[in-house]
Amino acid sequence: MDAGYKPIANEPFWREPGNIDDLLAKKLHDGSLSLVVGAGVSVGFNLPTWDKLVERMCVELKVPPPPATQSLTKTSNHIKNTHFPNNSLGFSELVRKCLYCDPGSDSSMVLASPLLQALGSLLVSSMRGRAGSLISFNFDDLIETYLRLLGFVVRSEPIAPYWAVNADMQVFHPHGLLPRDTSNPVTKIVFTSADFDEVIGRDDNAWNQSMRSIIGGTMPLFIGLSGEDQRLRSLLAAVKSRHPAIERDGAKYWGVRPTLKTDADADVAEWTGHGIVPRYLESYADFPAWILSICQKAAAYSSISRNA
Repeated sequence: MDAGYKPIANEPFWREPGNIDDLLAKKLHDGSLSLVVGAGVSVGFNLPTWDKLVERMCVELKVPPPPATQSLTKTSNHIKNTHFPNNSLGFSELVRKCLYCDPGSDSSMVLASPLLQALGSLLVSSMRGRAGSLISFNFDDLIETYLRLLGFVVRSEPIAPYWAVNADMQVFHPHGLLPRDTSNPVTKIVFTSADFDEVIGRDDNAWNQSMRSIIGGTMPLFIGLSGEDQRLRSLLAAVKSRHPAIERDGAKYWGVRPTLKTDADADVAEWTGHGIVPRYLESYADFPAWILSICQKAAAYSSISRNA
């Protein structure tokens, strides 16, 4: 074998699930793993899908539902321009009301969630390492709620630039934050077509700069994201050509996304085209145990290091 041979540069390496798991565990142990989450994380907590959310907004405002041929971002843009001109926070309040209009999950339900337990294990400090950064493309503060119930100090960051703070975890919300607790204020959100136009591909945008820095120097683990978010796709394209896994290590991929074996080939191909490898699982129910297995592997590495 050549001295310069790097297994991670070859497709066969990435076809073995065990190789992907080992790599994630090593990155977790080294503190170079980040977590990027989307709406899939909030499934099961009575939060609506995007189309249902827009439908609820129309009902609240007593306006006709959008035609099936019209995009949701354009519909929301029309609602904002018509009913909330020059009032972004008023629009955010409407979205919050419609986001949480179903009965909320109580503390016991949040604490009992296997997925939140697994994500919490990735995020909390441990000798086996932790995911150093969490980027949430969600408006909700579900993960923060879970960590606070466990007694951790958590800071939500919906506005960039932001200060580094003395907290157990900072959760970054590049699309804004709508806390369930109405005593906490809302922020401007990225929701309408005009909102996306303002941020996509903008090198001078503070959030774009921050996200490129975070995932551009770590191995990101993408959970609960479909890849339909325009801003996320732009971010992936910008980072791929500069990521150290590609540029320095010669790796074929620089991030990992747990993926169902039943996912459409076209959807998988879109992610792999951006350098994100699928880690195939049978069902969503397998996600928590798989995430915990990464933590357990990282703990094993830590034990070996201490005993060496």
